[in-house]
Amino acid sequence: MEFDKTCRCQKFRELAEFLLVKTAPVIMGVKPALLLRLTKCARRKNADRYDLFCLHEKEMLSILKLKAMILKENATDLQILFYEDRRLNKMLNRPENRSFLLSFGYEFCRTAEEYLIHLRHRFSGTEFPHEIGLFLGYPKKDVEGFIRSPGGGCCVPRGLWRVFGPMGESVVKMNCFRFAEKAAEHALLECGSVALSVEKIKNTDLRMAIPF
Repeated sequence: MEFDKTCRCQKFRELAEFLLVKTAPVIMGVKPALLLRLTKCARRKNADRYDLFCLHEKEMLSILKLKAMILKENATDLQILFYEDRRLNKMLNRPENRSFLLSFGYEFCRTAEEYLIHLRHRFSGTEFPHEIGLFLGYPKKDVEGFIRSPGGGCCVPRGLWRVFGPMGESVVKMNCFRFAEKAAEHALLECGSVALSVEKIKNTDLRMAIPF
């Protein structure tokens, strides 16, 4: 029993560190939300680290200081959106973004939660809701471009999405997202604690980011 408890604690820490690095762009404020696919809880003795999120969701979100919503699930997987409520709400309610989202049925949404409830409904359909790129902090021009022409645009080296039109804004955002993850990795090495690392990266000066 003691071995099992130790193993479970280790897996919990591994998951917390994994989530810290992945959600670092959201924690740092350079990205409003992040979509992750995690293994659904099997509650089996040898569950891998991803299974533990279901069992410790409240504790994990408390450590990361984020909110989360399950957008889709099946027998084995969860697609979870991690987000910072205030920042996501501000981004979605910009006039140009509200106007863009009207054609996807978001006309009655005002709060981040209302937008996410409708997005979750869209996930239940047969087609993937590509407007989620806006929720994830991708430039509006790239989200619109991909929806109009999925095979168009261009791929930049180590790009995180297809770029449409001028590359400047897109490359800057990609670099900021990567910088945030690296900052989280360094914080873990320096602090040795996920909770302390969260506070450290929240106060990281983005001017220290790699040259764009």
